[in-house]
Amino acid sequence: MLIASKAPVFQSRCSRMSSNAASNPMMRNKKPFNLIHAGLVSSFIMLVCALCGGGCASSQAQKLGSHRIAAVIIKDSSPGTIIASAKDVFDAHGFDWVPEEDNEMVFQKPASGMHSMAYGDWFSGPVWARARLYMNEVRSGEALLDCDVYMVQEPDDPLFQKERLVHASKKEFQKLLDEVKAHAQSPR
Repeated sequence: MLIASKAPVFQSRCSRMSSNAASNPMMRNKKPFNLIHAGLVSSFIMLVCALCGGGCASSQAQKLGSHRIAAVIIKDSSPGTIIASAKDVFDAHGFDWVPEEDNEMVFQKPASGMHSMAYGDWFSGPVWARARLYMNEVRSGEALLDCDVYMVQEPDDPLFQKERLVHASKKEFQKLLDEVKAHAQSPR
């Protein structure tokens, strides 16, 4: 009996909905954005600004006149002192020194698993992170030390190595160059 008494209520609600639909089957929403909550829109805009805002600001390297991912100005240090400081700092962070003909400040170490997945392929072996440091005299007694970062597969084989310039890890390499600067400018 209880079930039979609720049946007419259910039928009346269904009939009301079907009569509304029958009277105006193609009712257009005149204001489609009323369905979107204003807070949702403002949250989305703030999220987009936060994600894009970090890349829009000028980095320290650009402020110093470099087009590379990280840079520092080192004052009152000889080129030999800067190179020795770079070797010490990068060695302390697990990088191996790999001098090349064009540049004597090249350091590399095995990359993380995420970098291997992003920049590697299945058959060419592990990926290594390679930092190339460049030193230019800006003014008398001031040197600009900047670097670019590459992901490299087969780093030991110059014929088959694949080197890709990346713009990741800016903060990490900026910290390393800041350490090189502090080490080179410290009194000995």
